[in-house]
Amino acid sequence: MASGALIGWPLFVNLVMPNKVLGDGEILQLIGLEMALHELGYCFDRMQEVADITWGGSSPTRFYLNSIYYYVSSMFLVDKTKISHKNFPIGGGVVLALHPMGLSNLLIPIQNILDRPFGKVNTFGDIIRKRRNNQLVHGDFSPKQLEELVTDASMRDPIQQQRLASYLWDLFYEILLLDLCVTAILSKLRPDIGAIISRYTALHQ
Repeated sequence: MASGALIGWPLFVNLVMPNKVLGDGEILQLIGLEMALHELGYCFDRMQEVADITWGGSSPTRFYLNSIYYYVSSMFLVDKTKISHKNFPIGGGVVLALHPMGLSNLLIPIQNILDRPFGKVNTFGDIIRKRRNNQLVHGDFSPKQLEELVTDASMRDPIQQQRLASYLWDLFYEILLLDLCVTAILSKLRPDIGAIISRYTALHQ
């Protein structure tokens, strides 16, 4: 699909390509990134599907929503203050893969959504990261932690609840476009995946 899209889809008319010849490890990085983006997109799809057939607070809905929080945090938010991310405007693992290839500008639309004000003193990204850190990774299931998050995000306000849903779908749209861009880059490079895996495997046995 992405290869054919290079012929005429507006998204790929000015496709941003890596600023250097990529080695086998970097090709595999792009493949791993595309797989992770696809998994994140799957979480969004399934969340909508299960919300339609169950309800907003059902176990399936919470599972996929929490999966979104975890993926987004790991890919775009965590470690922003560490040395590994010095001078990077965005956190997470994706920028570590794309920046050395000259592709970090692809993350600007996602960064802009995560930087939107949300709640009393936070950005949208801050709230997602707090949910991941305080509830999903380092939490103790205490109501106090949950109450702090609800208060910080002003989540008792129905307008804020609608804003959360809107921002999540804006994020999904940009993640989908990023996934398509990475897929298109791989399609245009046309790497011999089998040969790359064989060489990489032989080198690291």
